[in-house]
Amino acid sequence: MTLLSRLSGGHSWARLVSIGLTAGLLAGLMGVGGGVLMVPAMVYLLGYSQHEAHGTSLAIMVLLASVAAASYGVLGSVNWMMAGMLIPGGMLGAFAGARATRRLPARRLKAIFSVFVLLTGVRMIFGVESAPGAALLDGAGAAAAGLGTGLVSGFLAGLLGIGGGIVMVPVMVLLLGMTQQTAQGTSLVAIVPTAVSGARTHYRLGQVDLGGAAGLALGGVPGSIAGSRMANALNAATLTSVFGAFLLLMSVLMLLQTQAAMRRERAHAVEGEDEVLV
Repeated sequence: MTLLSRLSGGHSWARLVSIGLTAGLLAGLMGVGGGVLMVPAMVYLLGYSQHEAHGTSLAIMVLLASVAAASYGVLGSVNWMMAGMLIPGGMLGAFAGARATRRLPARRLKAIFSVFVLLTGVRMIFGVESAPGAALLDGAGAAAAGLGTGLVSGFLAGLLGIGGGIVMVPVMVLLLGMTQQTAQGTSLVAIVPTAVSGARTHYRLGQVDLGGAAGLALGGVPGSIAGSRMANALNAATLTSVFGAFLLLMSVLMLLQTQAAMRRERAHAVEGEDEVLV
């Protein structure tokens, strides 16, 4: 086994770098963590277990989101006060959402949320003429809006296992009147501490492949820089439409995942009934 192979935990170095590069581009261009691409790619292309893929994805997400957020910050595309309110709200919401998974039918809620994401994507694609909450961007109103947005996005992230950016960015654009670039940069800043917390837990459980994370970082860091530069170079309306298309894709994937999970549950239920009859 070569040195590169040992460092990557035996996984394909080229595939790790390619996955990291694509995830980094997505994180920088869309203002999201990139886990939505990394986790399935690591499971289906590299043979990671689901838990190890999640843990390693969160570990590298800390780096990708930090690099992309720094790029947005240098270009002045971060609302730091809003980010400061999103972070505590998101952490509290994620804790509540994780606890609520025992009481609420998460799969049904995910299906409903998928429809909401789809409608939001359509709204963003077909234009953002006005933002009724634009005046809230200063003072106590902005602080309350940031805390509330963080709570909702964190709750959904903890309950449904989705990235908070998919909620935070549309809210900041459609309701708070931010430009698409500023909303994405602010979202990335807020994602970092959540990813740190999750990665730390997975690391303690032995579910982070540091060698694989290194391979992902080789592609992910330049990818996140390139993606953030691309986002800030695009016209705001164009970037909003691109983000809307991304939401449409995510909504379809979530609906398909939910339907597949429900079919598996029904199949298991039928098998159980057959066993009882026998």
